[in-house]
Amino acid sequence: MYYHEDNIEFEDDYIFNEGSYFSKYSAIHDSSKIGKNCVIGRGVKIGKNCIIKNNVVIKNAVLFDNVVICDNTSIGSTGFGFSLDSLGSINLNPQLGIVVMKIMYI
Repeated sequence: MYYHEDNIEFEDDYIFNEGSYFSKYSAIHDSSKIGKNCVIGRGVKIGKNCIIKNNVVIKNAVLFDNVVICDNTSIGSTGFGFSLDSLGSINLNPQLGIVVMKIMYI
């Protein structure tokens, strides 16, 4: 059975480092800077020279190089996946997409 992160049985292993939590299953380039009180979830990839400011949650996302995420931002979290047939937060549908962020230069 598929367990998504809103399921009580979903498990992830986090590393606490300098005031933030990082999934052991995430990949963050050494040149990127992560602020305090952040959560970087399973499968997240953060490229070179990114700046993630304080109080940010990133899940289900790929950030390419030079991306800046401002304070108090949530990216890739649960969407509006409620089933109208069963009505209720117990019956969330899994969100199967991801967020891809890339800086475009014109």
